Amino acid sequence: SDGLFSDFHLEADDVDDLLQEIAARSGRSLEKTADNPWYGSVHTVKDLVAFINAQAATSRRQASAVPQ
Repeated sequence: SDGLFSDFHLEADDVDDLLQEIAARSGRSLEKTADNPWYGSVHTVKDLVAFINAQAATSRRQASAVPQ
């Protein structure tokens, strides 16, 4: 089931560190995480991906998505 806590034996601090790294690499903001529908429901890798995907893109990511 790819459980972050049960299968990968991560702790909450580990998941926070992962979120910061993934957000930075994917151009996603970690502002207003409490507004994210996945907030408090991240238990699997799938949940983690859905959480990051639901976060707003950073201005850097938005600028790179604009065709020039």
